[in-house]
Amino acid sequence: MMSKFTKISSQLKLAFSSLMQAPGFVSSVLVTMSLTMATLFVVFSLVNSYFIKPLNVLDEKNLYVLEQEVDTPSGTHAHFQSYKAIVHWFKTQNSFERAAAISPAEFMITNLPGEPKYTVTYTTPDYFELFNVKLVLGQTFSSDLNIDQASDNILISEHLWRSVYNQDPNILGKSIQEGEYSYKVIGVVSSSYEPPYMFYEGKSDLWLHFGSDRRFYNDGEWDNPWDNTYGSLKMVGTKKVGVSYDEMYQDFDDSIESIRAEWIEGYDTATDFRPLLTLYRSVELGDKGHLSLFLLAGTLGLFVIAVVNVSNLFFSRALAQHKTLALQAVLGAKRGLLFSSILLQTLILMVSSLVIALFIAAWGIKLFKFLALGKLPLVQSIAIDMNLLLMAAVLSLLLAYLFAFVTSRLINYRALSTQLQSSGKGGVNQVSGRTVRVLVSLQMALASTLIIIACLALTKTHQTLNRPMGSHIENFYSVIGFIRNENKELSMAERYEKQIKVQSELGKIAKIKRISTGHSPVSVRITKATITSKQGEQTPFIPQAWVGPEYFDHTGLKILKGRTFSEAAIRAEKHEVMVSESLAYMLDPQGDVLGKVYEGRNEDNEIVGITEDFNHPNYYDQDQGKHIWWPGQPFSYNYIIEVNEGQTLSRAELLSALREQDARMNIWEFRSFEAEHDKIIYLDKITLYVSYILAAFTLLLASVGIYGVISYNLGLRRFEFGIRMALGAKKSRLYALLVKDAVMPLTIGVAIALVAIIAIYGLYKTQLSQWLSFEFGLALPVLLMTVVIALFASYRPMQKIIKNRPMRALRNE
Repeated sequence: MMSKFTKISSQLKLAFSSLMQAPGFVSSVLVTMSLTMATLFVVFSLVNSYFIKPLNVLDEKNLYVLEQEVDTPSGTHAHFQSYKAIVHWFKTQNSFERAAAISPAEFMITNLPGEPKYTVTYTTPDYFELFNVKLVLGQTFSSDLNIDQASDNILISEHLWRSVYNQDPNILGKSIQEGEYSYKVIGVVSSSYEPPYMFYEGKSDLWLHFGSDRRFYNDGEWDNPWDNTYGSLKMVGTKKVGVSYDEMYQDFDDSIESIRAEWIEGYDTATDFRPLLTLYRSVELGDKGHLSLFLLAGTLGLFVIAVVNVSNLFFSRALAQHKTLALQAVLGAKRGLLFSSILLQTLILMVSSLVIALFIAAWGIKLFKFLALGKLPLVQSIAIDMNLLLMAAVLSLLLAYLFAFVTSRLINYRALSTQLQSSGKGGVNQVSGRTVRVLVSLQMALASTLIIIACLALTKTHQTLNRPMGSHIENFYSVIGFIRNENKELSMAERYEKQIKVQSELGKIAKIKRISTGHSPVSVRITKATITSKQGEQTPFIPQAWVGPEYFDHTGLKILKGRTFSEAAIRAEKHEVMVSESLAYMLDPQGDVLGKVYEGRNEDNEIVGITEDFNHPNYYDQDQGKHIWWPGQPFSYNYIIEVNEGQTLSRAELLSALREQDARMNIWEFRSFEAEHDKIIYLDKITLYVSYILAAFTLLLASVGIYGVISYNLGLRRFEFGIRMALGAKKSRLYALLVKDAVMPLTIGVAIALVAIIAIYGLYKTQLSQWLSFEFGLALPVLLMTVVIALFASYRPMQKIIKNRPMRALRNE
């Protein structure tokens, strides 16, 4: 046993000693493989969270999300639910063992300075068990609460507890005020809990019981009808043991059929409806899983190029080692021992690369979390876990064996024993010309494919970022002010007069350049509506906004035909609507819709104006600039405020100014257009940077790899070229050989890449259209530049040989 240990120890020392004699080779391998593996590990951690690692929920395999599908004349609309449907399903269902009705909203804490607004989740008691919610303090809602039972209990997040309440140990029992309503804190939710991304992008600071949601439970003050639907309102539950999917679906379908007449009466454009049951993981990920696979595909391409490059380094390393190997053979080393010595060297390099890669990946994951938190689901669960460590260990072993195998294939073991008496030939086999050409074609095909895809992603991103949105954003703010219960106290005409008066007074503030009424569509979240012609033709759901008559001139959105809203429309004395140009052409092939009447918010809405398209960056692919503009009637104090250049406006400043007009005034929303626009295009910017880095890294690796393969092959053929030059071969003849070994393989590689891209486009056009724009205006020049760089990488080694004198080549110097 000790002898075996001593033998292994001795071999390790020899391996380390051999590697220390080649610092350039070692550093090249470590840098290439550690950086590539680190990138692969970060992306794999994302794929691991999305597709492999179980979610931190109760009984994931049986956890379902219940939504609704509604058929209308304009098509089927899914994933938008009404309160009436969710409440009815919750009360009558027999298929879920545990179930939670969930609906996020926004909540103002009026007993805090500045009356800040936070995200609140209205839910039922089973929510906390379904999602494995951990508490720092206190308890959750009582299991005895019925869905429609109000409760004055509230839970807060650990972040809110620490940042706002200074980690007060006596927080339990303290009150949180929202206007006239008071709630008692009963628990603090741990920051380790990551709320489901499907609800307000995973944001929640407060938790209230579902029956406390005054949008539905409001003592009959207003109704939330069947056709009021919300994408963030859902029911989540675990399927009972022994109940099949079909039985569960039938249960919910039968339940809603029992009140079909009521539903149809309340949703008069609906022709049919049905439950929509989907596994929780599928809804939580949405289409974001495709992004991780897209990143993985690109990273794997980089990884393959890196492996080929390092294989080239091992080709050169084999040449440098053959005399050492020959000496070992003369001293009696067997074939297996020689392979073991090579394997130990490759294993040391790969394990070292692995350690460095894991260190870099740990910081890369932290950076990714910082960049993607709130923008992608399951970001908190991304980590270096056992799945990743196992994959990394297996990968390093496979690579070590692969590189040892590549090196050993070049060794002519039979010739090693005569190496010390020979001229130095025969110990290492040359790579055949065919193999060289295959390697060059493979590298060029992979590099071209990745670069084309990166350019298509860049094209898509540049289109999104450069497309005019339809509104100025610099120095603009959107404000929604309100006074509780004022709409009951004042008539519409009185509210209008007060709105104009407040607008006029705010306009006197020195830093405010201009102010108009309206609610800006420059927002991460949008709402949609349909309009129906007198012939009963209904549009799909179209983005909408409520704006004042001066909104268009103020924000820079041109009115192409017709006029803006009249004062009578703002006072609700007339029913008017405006549409964007693309919507006008949808309604009428000639776009001739001025003066026509459509049903929407009211029965008779006359189209009085046609505007330029409003191109929301996140929804352009769906809506193509279509937009509905409703008159911004004074149900609240909605203003678009522009401040002078170089100045800013704060929520506290504005609240103080509003309260000078009326001490009861509150601010529901305060948004900077620029900050909101940055949120909207955030992922596009990330995609832009990632695509540039991917393209540059791919180009660098491919160029180095092609240079390495050609240089290696030409180096082995120096003796041949020396003879050719000594016999009078012209440079043109030598470059013709280069064409055969390099230019043709490069051309074949590019052709393979183009065929692959066309095939991918044909198969996955729909899935990829949100990430890639299949316009080759940017891709083709970059591809041409790639070919030129590859040609230079091929030309340079030949030029170095030709510049040398023939006799130096013959002496293999």
